[in-house]
Amino acid sequence: MIEFLIKSTVAIAVLLISSQVSCKNIKKNYAVYFFEKSYNPSKTVKDSTEVRRDEYFKDVQIIIDDKPNNVFINKPYKKLNKTEKEYYLSCIPEKEQARGLQISDYNSFIKNEDGTFYIDNEKVTRDEVLKYKREYFACGGCKRSGKDKRYFFYTYQYFNKNIKSINDHYPDKTYKITILNEAREYQWPDTKPVVKKETYERNGHENDGIGSAEVSFISYAYTDEIKNRIYEVPAHFPGGKAKFIEYLFDNIKVPYDLTGQELLIDFTINTDGTLSDISMMESTDPILAAEVNRIMQKSPRWIPAQKNGIPQPVGTRDYFKK
Repeated sequence: MIEFLIKSTVAIAVLLISSQVSCKNIKKNYAVYFFEKSYNPSKTVKDSTEVRRDEYFKDVQIIIDDKPNNVFINKPYKKLNKTEKEYYLSCIPEKEQARGLQISDYNSFIKNEDGTFYIDNEKVTRDEVLKYKREYFACGGCKRSGKDKRYFFYTYQYFNKNIKSINDHYPDKTYKITILNEAREYQWPDTKPVVKKETYERNGHENDGIGSAEVSFISYAYTDEIKNRIYEVPAHFPGGKAKFIEYLFDNIKVPYDLTGQELLIDFTINTDGTLSDISMMESTDPILAAEVNRIMQKSPRWIPAQKNGIPQPVGTRDYFKK
């Protein structure tokens, strides 16, 4: 966002708000610049999403195999046009931040006396964790598999050295997205056996939909999972969630105003980008539920979830608010 404060024809003070933006979080840095020149309204300025995308994919080869739209792209990121970037690369992982542990999350972790505890990936006793104040930790997480619960605490020193820069830039030379012509069952990207299906929590927020981990506890480090998730692309609507909300509420036809209405919807994003298994939750309005189902089925194709460039069907539940 750029606000131009014009005090005279000689000097212009520009307040530049440069942001680092992810799909979920925004961190703002402020700087003020003064210069003596006329304001040129035709000058194009990149928004913060573009800046973050350019930073993340710099010098990466982009391969897009979009069979439904008969599109094949294989070129360096810098040669993609704006439309291609916004359509296929609209979801960029947020930068890791040392947000600290909220009181509720910290208390939830330490109250489980039967859990297994780790500080900086080193197994410790619960009593050892209790020696430190909550403020000592930069972040934490919980991983569950049945009755097995593991709680992870990371100090600021460890975070800055091992976690902070993980999402700064895509870690490989090639980034691939594949969209099939048909919906397929889940395909494992490799032949390694899966021992358990697990869910994980980061700072107390459980995620068992897109991004669910399916790994073994035989050899496991929470930071390894963070790194591995970089190679997993979550299913997303071209242009991002805001574009889908716009599509959804622009097309729902009901005899009343939906302003402020929040819809909780279960659905599956298939390997061809189509939606299925649509169910509107927490609603007693059959007219609205039927209309949501109709619009969801007619939705433009999504970018399906990817694991190492292989599309995967995923089920998700999300809120959409007008």
